[in-house]
Amino acid sequence: MPVEHHGALFVNKQILRRAAERLLPKAFAWRPKWYFLFGSHEERALRMMYGILRRNRGELIEQAVAGSLTTNGPLEPDGFRALAAEVGRDPAGHDVGLLTSFVNMGLLADMADRQVRFPAPGRLPVESVPLPEWARASYSCPPSTG
Repeated sequence: MPVEHHGALFVNKQILRRAAERLLPKAFAWRPKWYFLFGSHEERALRMMYGILRRNRGELIEQAVAGSLTTNGPLEPDGFRALAAEVGRDPAGHDVGLLTSFVNMGLLADMADRQVRFPAPGRLPVESVPLPEWARASYSCPPSTG
C-alpha cells in the first residue's frame, strides 16, 4: 500500500471498517473500538489472557522481568512473579488487566534494550499495486450514530 494512503486506510482501522460495512450494518462497522473481553463471558476472556501470559513456563512474564532488570525498570522479579501467581489464583481474574499492563511495560523495556528497529516510513519491503476504483473514493468516516 503506498505510504500516502496509510493514514486514510489504517488509522482507526479504516480499511477493515470499509470492508465490514459491506457485510454488517454501518452501526457495527463504524462503532468505536472497545475491549473484547467485557460482558457475560468476561471471566473466560480474562482466564484466556492469563493463560497466554503463563504459556511456555511464563515466557512473557520472564521476558518482562528481564527487560525491567536490564533497563533499571520498576519490576522487582520475585514480587512480580508472586503477583502473577496471585492473579492466577483468582477464578474471576480481576487483576489480569493490571498484570498485562505490567508485562507490557517490561516487554517494551526489553525491546528498547535490544534496540528493536522498525523500517523507516517509505522503506518498508512492499510493492505498489494499482488501487481499485473503490479505494479512490473519499476516506472520510461516516458521522457517528451515537
